[in-house]
Amino acid sequence: MKIQRETITIVTEAEWHVYEILRDLPAYLRFGIEVPPPTSLPKVLADRLYRRWWAQTYFLQIASQSLKSFVNNRLNKNRDEVRRKTARRGWTTDIAESGGVLEPMDFAPERRQSFADLFGPRKSEVRGNGGVIIWEFSQQTFNRLGALLQSISMDEHSSDVISSAQLRTIDTRTIAALCAYGEPLSDLDDVMSLIAAIILFLPEHARDLLCDKFLPDFQLTCKIKRLDGTLTPPLDLECLRPAGVH
Repeated sequence: MKIQRETITIVTEAEWHVYEILRDLPAYLRFGIEVPPPTSLPKVLADRLYRRWWAQTYFLQIASQSLKSFVNNRLNKNRDEVRRKTARRGWTTDIAESGGVLEPMDFAPERRQSFADLFGPRKSEVRGNGGVIIWEFSQQTFNRLGALLQSISMDEHSSDVISSAQLRTIDTRTIAALCAYGEPLSDLDDVMSLIAAIILFLPEHARDLLCDKFLPDFQLTCKIKRLDGTLTPPLDLECLRPAGVH
């Protein structure tokens, strides 16, 4: 498996304050408070806003269910996926009595989805009133998804077919933090499990959720340099001044 580490950027407390204003934009506009331009926001914080929007709002719009419900029902409450949680992909955690050799797991029939079939060269269009094309998918629309799967797959060929063997349960606190705060998924298995679950269980919506235009960066994060010079993780400040329902 290729190693991919979180990318951590240092931002100032003043930049974080701008982020908070833009995060709570409706409240600031409601009370007539001056709002700074979005261009004043560092990319890592803009990505944090965008990741929160994707998880909290866009997923619900497209899939007609919340991301938290989807993960709980398809992964965390799925008996087969719970059994996979602590296992190496495709194997059981139990050691066989004879010789201590890992044995293949006995699961429900494996789900498989060809990446090429779902995101390949075929084109599809979304047309608005009067037949005007308002969105068009093509193979080039999913370059970021292909690169992401290559970077977290076990080998160079495993991203060609998405299967049940790539699914894992995801800590509900992790998903709650993603939805409420845009907190990144630091565990690579969580990233793979979320992407694989969308492809396997929501193939009719996967092209909308995972195209280059909407797929967020799940790992880019930052630390805030406070006025006293100390570095604070974003979630520490978010929990002191929480946004949204969680």
